[in-house]
Amino acid sequence: PAAVDRFFNRGGSSTNGVGFGAATDKTVAGSYSVNVTTAPTRATSGDILMGGSVAGQRIGVRVGSLTATYDAAPGATAADIVSGLNDAMADAGIKVNAEVTGGGLRLTAVDYGGAGSFETNLDLTGAGTWSTNAGTDVAGTIDGKSAVGVGQRLRLLDSDTSPARGLEVNVDEGRSGALGPMTYAPGIAARLSSLVATVTGEGGALTSSARTYEARSTAFNEQITRYEDRLALKEASYRRQWTQVQSLLNSMQT
Repeated sequence: PAAVDRFFNRGGSSTNGVGFGAATDKTVAGSYSVNVTTAPTRATSGDILMGGSVAGQRIGVRVGSLTATYDAAPGATAADIVSGLNDAMADAGIKVNAEVTGGGLRLTAVDYGGAGSFETNLDLTGAGTWSTNAGTDVAGTIDGKSAVGVGQRLRLLDSDTSPARGLEVNVDEGRSGALGPMTYAPGIAARLSSLVATVTGEGGALTSSARTYEARSTAFNEQITRYEDRLALKEASYRRQWTQVQSLLNSMQT
C-alpha cells in the first residue's frame, strides 16, 4: 500500500535527518541541498523534582490560557508525579508530556519550536514562580535559498525563483549543518495535477485556446447584431416601397 500511495502522490528521499514534508505544483523534480543554521528543538523543563516530592506540593503547567495542576502527595515518587501530571495535562488539553528521567522527571512539549512553549510552576501554593520553557524553530536554506522555518518544518516559498520552490522538509530534532540532499519526485497524480495547472493557468495552452474561441464567438455575435440591424432597416425600406405601390395601384384603379 505504501508503494502504491507513493506511485501516485508526491514524495522524496530521507537522508541525514531530513525528510520530505510537502511540495506544490511549482516544485520541479530534482535533488536539492538543505543547510540548517538553527536546529529545531522542543521546549523542555530539563530534569526537575529529583527524588520526587518529599513534603508534597502543587505543580502547575501552563500554555496560554490553559493550566493543568497536580497535587503531589507527601513522599510521592517521580513516577507518581509523572502519571498524575500527564493525566492532568491531557484533561486540560495541554500538549506536553512528562517522563521519568534519572531520579526525577522531565517535561517536554509535543510540538517543535515556539508553538510548543510552556510555563511551569513547581510550588503553586508556596514560594514557586512561573518559569518559561521555549523551543526553537528551524532555520536554514533549501537549494541555497532562504527558507521559512516553523517548528521542524523548513519551507521554500512558492514565490521563490528556485526550481525547489514550494518544497517543504522536516528536520530531525537537534540536527544542523549541511544535511540532505533532499531528492523530490512527483508521483503520477502530482504530475497530472501539475500538467493541468500548467495548461489551465495564465498563458496555458487551454487558457489561450479558450480565449481565442471566446474572442471569435464575440466577433461573430457582433457581426450577427450588425446584420440584424441592416436587415431591419432593409425591411422597413421595402415596406415603405410596397405601401407606395399599393397607393399607386389604388389610384390607377380609381
